[in-house]
Amino acid sequence: MYDEIVFYIYAIILLIMIKAIALKSILDKALVTLRRFPLPLFIAISASIALLWMLDHRPKDANFLETVHFVITLSLALPAYTGLCFFTERYTLKPIVHFFAIVLLFALAVWYFYSIPIEMSNLAVAKYFILSLALHLWVAFAPFVKHREIQGFWQYNKSLFLRFLTASLYSGVLFGGLALAIVAVDQLFEAHIDDENYARLWILIATVFNTWFFLSDLPEDVSSLNHSEDYPKGLRVFTQFVLLPLVTIYLMILYVYMFKILVTANWPQGWVSYLVIGFSTAGILALLLVWPLQNDERYKWIKVYVKYFFLALFPLILMLGFSIYIRVSQYGITENRYFIVVLALWLLINAIYFLMSSVKNIKVIPMTLFFAAIFSGFGPWSAFSISESSQVNRLKEIAEKNALWKDSKIIPAANAKAVSDTDVVEMSSIVSYLIEMHGTKSLQSIFTTNLDSISEKEGSYNVARETMRSLNLEYKYYYTDVQVPGPNNYKDFNYTNNAQQQVLSIDGYSHFINMDFYEGNDDFNKVLKLDTSIPVEIFFNDESNVITVVSQSKENLEFNLDSMFTVLYTRYKDSNYSTPLEFMTITKEGESARCKLLFYSLNGKYIGNKKIEKVNSFRLLFLYDVIEKKKAAL
Repeated sequence: MYDEIVFYIYAIILLIMIKAIALKSILDKALVTLRRFPLPLFIAISASIALLWMLDHRPKDANFLETVHFVITLSLALPAYTGLCFFTERYTLKPIVHFFAIVLLFALAVWYFYSIPIEMSNLAVAKYFILSLALHLWVAFAPFVKHREIQGFWQYNKSLFLRFLTASLYSGVLFGGLALAIVAVDQLFEAHIDDENYARLWILIATVFNTWFFLSDLPEDVSSLNHSEDYPKGLRVFTQFVLLPLVTIYLMILYVYMFKILVTANWPQGWVSYLVIGFSTAGILALLLVWPLQNDERYKWIKVYVKYFFLALFPLILMLGFSIYIRVSQYGITENRYFIVVLALWLLINAIYFLMSSVKNIKVIPMTLFFAAIFSGFGPWSAFSISESSQVNRLKEIAEKNALWKDSKIIPAANAKAVSDTDVVEMSSIVSYLIEMHGTKSLQSIFTTNLDSISEKEGSYNVARETMRSLNLEYKYYYTDVQVPGPNNYKDFNYTNNAQQQVLSIDGYSHFINMDFYEGNDDFNKVLKLDTSIPVEIFFNDESNVITVVSQSKENLEFNLDSMFTVLYTRYKDSNYSTPLEFMTITKEGESARCKLLFYSLNGKYIGNKKIEKVNSFRLLFLYDVIEKKKAAL
């Protein structure tokens, strides 16, 4: 018995010593990482504090949006300063130069923070992703800006990639394990732990732990990597037997499609651009993954594959060029088309380089993509500036064609029927695109109407429709508004408002209840028991689209949805996601009762004559009051 106790004591002491040694090793590595990457870790900690603050506050609270912008800025500063750390380690910058680089990045971060609009627009989101891509590419080549160490460059990026996967795995497992531990404590000891603690745990792991762990084992002596021959076997097997065969299959499909174009003389479809870009990206990734093996006698086929892969790109780039040329000539330049043009040029430049150059430095791939991202994302030549100018010019041309252009302004149409459906659809599409991507300011200079006032009054979704209405033209969307009339010409409609998030007045009504109707569900036909012995009955006839309320005195109050829909269609066509409450409210008053139906949402199908064909579903607030009671009290 005594020996067993001593054994357990020694085992516990040994375990504590092992843990202490491991803990010391972890702390030593953490301190080394802190000395190597002080700014990236400070940024990660700052991001975690900001996210934790956001978790405890509501979006409407003061400084909430500024904190969101702060976190967005930090997410860009992290790769920027990480790349700077690697660059500084490799090239041992003078302290004054290093300090100037830090200050410069800080100034750019402050400028970016204040340039973010109050509410993130599509334009701001697109710029963020472009800048994020560029900064992550900067990390990929930062230590090799001046060096032509192809093997070292590959080994360095392999370390980044594997470290990212490892950090993600560890973070996921750590969060899962700790979350289960919290659940166990909560359930076993009835601790009543707040659910937000799981989010706090995830924030700390995803920001501080993940960043620290990722940076802790990255190579310190980057120059020595050029002599490393380490290559994971699993990576070769995956690339050789999975990725490259898939690339070959896609190549064959695209060449068959190209042959079909030549035979049928039909121009390529717009979506072929994305297939070519996707195939090229996958192919380049596959080649990069097996690049070090091409000098191995066992894998000489890789050199052959590299050569013929880039040769095979030329016809596809040509097809890509024709495809985007057709789209641009028909519909002008948009951000997507601009980026496809830039990517096509990037593919062409890389294909020429790898076929003509004797060096074939794979560092060229991320570096050229970095400069392409910066070029296309910022400046007067950026995708956003060129696209805005192109679409505004298209709108001017259509206006001039239809005599809607006078004194450098678009004027309302004197005769709306004189403007063809095709031109109305084009104008609607351009107006919608410009407002969505660039805001009303992009159109204000060529409109006499104050578009900002429309935006404030109608809400963002309906601005394009009201802008077209200011020209005496009806907003038309090709797939739903330009169809051949006929008995089966059905279209969907959908109207919603945000009344459920508002504080509503029920003054004048003694009873209210929320009600739902869904097609095929008879639960809407209800008998409501109020504070009297005689119930109120509610029925919906989905053939006549009439809601009938049978009052306590057996008086029928009928609500015809067709009349409400006529108003909705006149103002908003077939859909609007910010419909004012007044247009989705019906009130009826009889001799014994008054009722109000306040619709939160209403959707279904209408036929070609703009009459409701079928109501699929609706949600409403039903308000009811007995008039007889009030008269008796008087």
